[in-house]
Amino acid sequence: MATTRGIDKTSLEIIRYLQVGRRSFKEIGLKMGFSEATIRSRVAKMIEDGLVDIKALVSTQDMEVGHQTAYIGVRLKSPAIKTIAAALSNLPGVISVAMVTGRYDLILTVMLTPELGLIDFFNNMLENYSDSILSNETFLVYESVNLKIPYPY
Repeated sequence: MATTRGIDKTSLEIIRYLQVGRRSFKEIGLKMGFSEATIRSRVAKMIEDGLVDIKALVSTQDMEVGHQTAYIGVRLKSPAIKTIAAALSNLPGVISVAMVTGRYDLILTVMLTPELGLIDFFNNMLENYSDSILSNETFLVYESVNLKIPYPY
C-alpha cells in the first residue's frame, strides 16, 4: 500500500530500522522476513528516488568551539518563495530550508563554524539576496536536548 509521497509501509518499516545506523541489511531483512538483497535494493531505490538520505548526524555542542546551530526565520518581499528557498539552500552552512506558515516565509537551519560565523553567513545571504528578503530573525541554539544535524562541510 503506497502513500501519496512514494514511501510505502514496507519502506517505512525499513526506515525505522535504519534509525539505528549500524544495523545491517541482513539483520533488517531477517527481522522483516525479506532477503538482504531485497532490503539493499529497496534502500538503493529510496536513495535514488530522493526519498531518503543516509547521513551521520552530529551535535554541534559536542564539536570544537565555534560550531553552533542557528535557525533563521526569513520574510520575503518576493512571491517566488520556492525559487528563493532553492537558492538559499545552496548557501554554505545551510542544512535545510523549509517553507512555513506564520510570520516567516522560510525557516533555514544553518551550521555555523569557526570559518563561517553568523556575520559571514548574513553578509553572503544579504549580499546575494537582499532584493528578495524583507527581514529575518535568528535563533541560536545554545544548548539542545536531542538535536543532531548532518555535517554540511
